[in-house]
Amino acid sequence: MRRLLVGLLVGAATVGSLTACEALVANAAMDFTIALEPSAVTASPGEEFTVTIVVSRPVPIDVLPTPIVVTLHDGPDYLSAEDLEIPTGISEDDMTFVVSQDAMIGETEKNVKVRATNGFRTKEAVFTLSVVEN
Repeated sequence: MRRLLVGLLVGAATVGSLTACEALVANAAMDFTIALEPSAVTASPGEEFTVTIVVSRPVPIDVLPTPIVVTLHDGPDYLSAEDLEIPTGISEDDMTFVVSQDAMIGETEKNVKVRATNGFRTKEAVFTLSVVEN
């Protein structure tokens, strides 16, 4: 089964050669979910904070050993973050964000979006960021 999945993922197997069950397993092997903790953050201009990215893979990791890369997607101009790579076998990691010094106090961005991909699937999750005075 593992060879079939690997063959499918690299294009060696054709869809016509898969049973319905095998196709479902191959599809599930590529799937994952992400969640963010916390879902709301309060930070000041110039402050750095972390959000924990929690990854769930429904199929054992040895079937499809690919990392998940998480990026800040279309974030507000005053927020930055370096990409985070979550290796196979790890279910969570912290992503560090930095609020710029020129962020306006009182600014609230309700949908700060992070995007995660394993090369086969892409998922998004959001958190709320409120900028407050020190």
